[in-house]
Amino acid sequence: MKKIILLGVLVLQGCGFQLRGSLDIPEQWQPVYVSSENANEVATALKQNLETADIQQTLDSTQAKLILKVHNQKLNNRILSVSSTSAKTQEREYTSEVEFEINDAQGNSLLAKQKLTVRRELSMDERAVLAKSEEEQLLLRDLDQELAGNIARRLMFLRTKK
Repeated sequence: MKKIILLGVLVLQGCGFQLRGSLDIPEQWQPVYVSSENANEVATALKQNLETADIQQTLDSTQAKLILKVHNQKLNNRILSVSSTSAKTQEREYTSEVEFEINDAQGNSLLAKQKLTVRRELSMDERAVLAKSEEEQLLLRDLDQELAGNIARRLMFLRTKK
């Protein structure tokens, strides 16, 4: 049984398969400096993703080989449906967007400014207000994590540059 599992792992490694979430940035682009302007939650989540992937980071932009700028995060929500009997919100849609760009140490653009957007829906239950409030906070954190993950995956495209 162990031999079959080992063989399976070797086959997956040989074909270039990587688990979702695994991040591999070439040494030539490390350390990475992450700057944030009006996007602290996404930047924090991105730094955690880089740390989890053992990507070197620096707090000094002059020591960085790669500068990742995250800015202008906007969070919007809108009502999707309202109860016909109580006139209370039944469903909301949350939209979070952020802009980012990637530069090398000399300030040359490696990835021009891009905007990422993610959306989630949340059903409301007037009988469980406290639980829905906590669920809303989890949803907002999940939006930040998804944006950070999307930015981190863009870093992997830098393999072909330089």
